[in-house]
Amino acid sequence: MTVLNGGFAAGRTVVSTVLLIALLASFCGILYQLTRIFLGTPKIARPSDAAPLDGAPAMGLMLGVLVVFSVWLPAPLLHVIEQARDIIIGGKQ
Repeated sequence: MTVLNGGFAAGRTVVSTVLLIALLASFCGILYQLTRIFLGTPKIARPSDAAPLDGAPAMGLMLGVLVVFSVWLPAPLLHVIEQARDIIIGGKQ
């Protein structure tokens, strides 16, 4: 997240956006593989009345939340994270 914030702050929005998209694609690929590993393929194919894009609004909402919180954190949450960092590294830097 610090790298993305630094990239956006330095005016490197294209590079930062490409990095963000690459991270999102990586996590989506990992999630896809994990669902195949944990859930496996169904033994019996069951008919479904669901349309292919039924889950698109929910996935779009989650993707939007992920993108927003990847580049911006609310001030109280950022303060808590900074305090935790200070505790871990042993004081303000």
